[in-house]
Amino acid sequence: MTNYLLFITIVVCFVFFTTSTSQAQSLSSSEIASVEWLIKQYGSDVAVNEAAICAAFTCNIINGNRHITSMSLSASSPVTTTLGPPDSSTTLDFPELKILSLYGSAGGFIGDVNQNTILKMRNMHQLTSLSISYDNSLTTVPVGFPSTFDLPLLEYILFAQSPITTIPGFFNQSNLQTINLQRIPYLDDLQIDNTISLPDLANLVLETNIPSAVKTIDLIKSSFPKLLFFMFTFSNTILNINLDMIPGSVVRCKSGSNATYNLNVINTQNIIELLVGGAQSTVVPSPTTWPNLKTWEVQDSPLTNTYPFSVFPQQVKTFSMTMSKITSIPTTPLSLNLTKLSFSQSTITGDIQWQYFNTQPNGFEIDLSFNTGITGVVPDSMCPYKLRITQTAISSLPSCYFCYYLSNSNMITSTIPVPQDYNCTISFESYDLVFLFGYAYVNGTNIGIRDSGYQSYPPPKGYINIELDSQYPLYTYNMSSIEVGMDITSISLLTLPQGIVTFRLRHVALQMSIPHHIVANGSAPVLAVVDTNFLYINLTNPPDGLITFSVSNSYFTAPPMTYDYQQGFPIINTFMIYSGGDMSQVGTEYLLTGTFEPGLPSESKIYFNGDSTICNMTNVSSNTVRCLQTKYIQGGSTTITFSNNGFLSRSTFQTALTTPYMTCMESACQAHGTCEINGGCVCKTGYYGVNCTMGYPKLSSGSYVDDTLEKKRIISLFGDFSVTPTNVAISINGTWTCTPVLTQQLTINCSIGLIPTTIGLVSVGISVNGSSAFAKDFILFRHIPSIPSSSSSSEQSSDSSNSDSTEVPINQCPNNCFGHGECINSKCKCFEGYNVQDNCLTKIINNNTITPNTTAPTTSFDIDGVDFQFEIVAIQEIDGENNIVQELLTDKWNATIYNDTQTTTVNYQLNATKKTLSMVSATISFSSQPRDIPFGLETLHINANSIKVSVNISDWQYQSFLTTLRVIFKTTLSKDQSFEFDCQQQQIDSLQFDQLSSSIQYLRVVKDNIQFTGRFIDYVLSDGRPSFSKTYLINQTQSTDDEDQITILIGISTPQCQSCILDPDFTPLLIDKSEDSGCEKKSNAWRIAVGVSVGGAALIAAASAVFIHRYNVAKKARAVKSLQRKLHDFSG
Repeated sequence: MTNYLLFITIVVCFVFFTTSTSQAQSLSSSEIASVEWLIKQYGSDVAVNEAAICAAFTCNIINGNRHITSMSLSASSPVTTTLGPPDSSTTLDFPELKILSLYGSAGGFIGDVNQNTILKMRNMHQLTSLSISYDNSLTTVPVGFPSTFDLPLLEYILFAQSPITTIPGFFNQSNLQTINLQRIPYLDDLQIDNTISLPDLANLVLETNIPSAVKTIDLIKSSFPKLLFFMFTFSNTILNINLDMIPGSVVRCKSGSNATYNLNVINTQNIIELLVGGAQSTVVPSPTTWPNLKTWEVQDSPLTNTYPFSVFPQQVKTFSMTMSKITSIPTTPLSLNLTKLSFSQSTITGDIQWQYFNTQPNGFEIDLSFNTGITGVVPDSMCPYKLRITQTAISSLPSCYFCYYLSNSNMITSTIPVPQDYNCTISFESYDLVFLFGYAYVNGTNIGIRDSGYQSYPPPKGYINIELDSQYPLYTYNMSSIEVGMDITSISLLTLPQGIVTFRLRHVALQMSIPHHIVANGSAPVLAVVDTNFLYINLTNPPDGLITFSVSNSYFTAPPMTYDYQQGFPIINTFMIYSGGDMSQVGTEYLLTGTFEPGLPSESKIYFNGDSTICNMTNVSSNTVRCLQTKYIQGGSTTITFSNNGFLSRSTFQTALTTPYMTCMESACQAHGTCEINGGCVCKTGYYGVNCTMGYPKLSSGSYVDDTLEKKRIISLFGDFSVTPTNVAISINGTWTCTPVLTQQLTINCSIGLIPTTIGLVSVGISVNGSSAFAKDFILFRHIPSIPSSSSSSEQSSDSSNSDSTEVPINQCPNNCFGHGECINSKCKCFEGYNVQDNCLTKIINNNTITPNTTAPTTSFDIDGVDFQFEIVAIQEIDGENNIVQELLTDKWNATIYNDTQTTTVNYQLNATKKTLSMVSATISFSSQPRDIPFGLETLHINANSIKVSVNISDWQYQSFLTTLRVIFKTTLSKDQSFEFDCQQQQIDSLQFDQLSSSIQYLRVVKDNIQFTGRFIDYVLSDGRPSFSKTYLINQTQSTDDEDQITILIGISTPQCQSCILDPDFTPLLIDKSEDSGCEKKSNAWRIAVGVSVGGAALIAAASAVFIHRYNVAKKARAVKSLQRKLHDFSG
């Protein structure tokens, strides 16, 4: 037989004695009268005097007065009936009584059945417990008892063996914790529903005989929120019970006689014990599904050889079928969790199939008592189990049950006697006991089992004597012991070394002689040391939050202990620049405030976006930290973390740092350079200067001079060629290599080995330091004079060299100078006031009206109602393919007018809405006197009554050093520009082009026999130097106002310059037909021509509208169409 024995090794008892003395006082007469009433009512033989009363009951001195505090009064035997009836006027006065127990005679005597003891209780406000039994006067529990009877402390009620028939209100609204109604056979009026409220009731016992009518009882939380135990014993009734109890509740429904219970259980998980009697009783839902049910007993079951389930519920520990009709033990396999199985007081007969129990663990209990029909013998295989076989016909037991027969051990209850000369053989598996908190399992044969006891610290040590049973002194053995139990009671932080947190775990009873295993959040930490009170555990940089520690040995694992760890430092509150300016750069010192561990700067590190090499620590105190930046960083959004004595700050600190690199990235450097980490801008090829805004090579103007002695042409290029131009290569027209002879930032001179004979526009290609530029039609190569001259430049212009020549006989002039001059050597020498440019056809007049335009720099004439307009509409930046890079419409101006005795001047300033220009200005002036105005290297003669226009474009922000500008002008032409002279139609061409450069030289407009003539020169002032400028037709469209007129757009080009100046003028001319011999007179009207001379970059009118065929319309179509839309909006 193998059993488990649980020992008590140390029991310590302390007895304290306390004495006190007080001067005895007498009971009050009302208390004595109250005792006398009870003695007479229940037939007691206690004498009615203070001495007898305090001898029979408990009396105490309270507040200087003697009072009865506890009373247990019973009817004497025989019952004293000679005292007479109790006084009906007496009220029970027990002001300090706490416990009252009254027991009447079982024979039914009562002093006065008409006096209900409960109705006498009016001054018992300290009463906590009330018991009344065998009281024939107790037929009704008064309404409102005990809540309205001044019994605020009453917690316990026991009413037994009394003829109570009704309990109206069922103790409603009272503070009762226990209600025990036993053997109340006549209670026929019982109402327990949701109108009842007993908030403190924990125990309810009710035993009665209700008539067969169906009753319903509601035991629900809203009425009984603390109900933990109830037991009903009913007879001859059907009782429906709606049940909702708190966790850990016990339910017992016993069947007295012919009782049926129908249980409807809510929250089945709260029931741990269930007893249900009655053959027809039901339980919903089935107890097999109740997850926490431990004890289940079925009474009066009609089943004969089966359980009330097909599979043993695993959660049940004890199962009983008592007083049942079962005749044999069912064969359903037992649950290994089952510790007791009972069939007591049933009808089982014959031999038991004992092997049915062999799968159960040691200590399993089988109760077969009071089954008189059971026969046979108990085999040795039952020795590990507790056996109850009283009142059975079993004839024999195995010897193991006789070892402890004298001690009435709980191993066996039986009437079979011990055999004579029986000797119990005892053996142990081990004499080394392992104690867990003072308890140890002893395994062996015939060692018995006994009830467990309580062991307090300290645990047993060394060798101890084990007494198996006090009835058998010889059953005492000496064994070794060791205590393996321990407990972790608290955790604290002890030290904070470099990155290591030491946790101190206080232990109780830990046996240091055996090894222990420690786990923190599933991982084994470093165990520093163990002493008699603490375990010291090291964790490196543990995370914030709960850390669960588990300590175990080979025998036992202590309950886990948790610690809410929150790292105390470092904590960063603020981060700022301490010194070194507002920018984060090398040499900047930073200040951090917060919570830190003071120490050497070398023991701490600060991280900028995870990099600890940016800033060297200079000071670490408890509240501040300083560091000095030693490396450049990109900046912007930066994450700051801090490592302090090996501990890294939990929360990062976000800040925005302004650095040289960020400043560079926000500058213009990114357009033509790359930002370095220190903020420097490394320029791409072709750019230099601050933020690489200066592009090169940039050509703003060019000129040439022929060296006839060396027979070479020296070309001078002006612009920007970088601070130190190197590796310079120049090509002219892609044909001639121009060898550099002078290279400076603003000027490069180069030479062509032979003086070219080619005339016309040439392009220039240049490469400096690997960066290239190309200027198309940049320099005008003119005719080489027959007589050598020292210089010729692209700025020079000659009306004679650029005029169209007409084949005429020697010493003959067209139309014989229209009669207004002499023909000398085939050239007209005009009379005074006539224009040599049109062979003396026109004459300067003085009757024109000029009114300044105060909204725009527009050239405007009004002669006898005939007007002429020549206006600037836009400035465009274009690339080498004439694609528009950016554009500025010139539609908003501010004007200022100045007058003197001869000249009126109007200054205009453009209100630019785009940031591409810093300033665009224009000036218009007119005078009644002729003027000579210098422009570049020339002096322009301006006739009387002419209009002079000057346009200045300054500080244009170019998108590239390869782009140029053009200025767009608009005017209107007549489709038919002819007149009759000497009976011949004379055609006046609209546009006239220079033979070498194809640039427009003249513009002639005829309206109603009035001719307006404009002249354009072919250079502008580019950064103060003359530079070739081409004037060309962009587009012509039908006028929307007059079908006989067309609108044209003219573009005037400039190189890339920071100061570009255009300087035009306008002269009114009169066509004189006074010498016309005519065929017939068609009109007596004069025709007037207006000459326009545009200096430098802009307004030079020209002849020969047929030049349109030389302009590549298809290539310009996209730009022209866009410009037309803008001009239409501008005009509107």
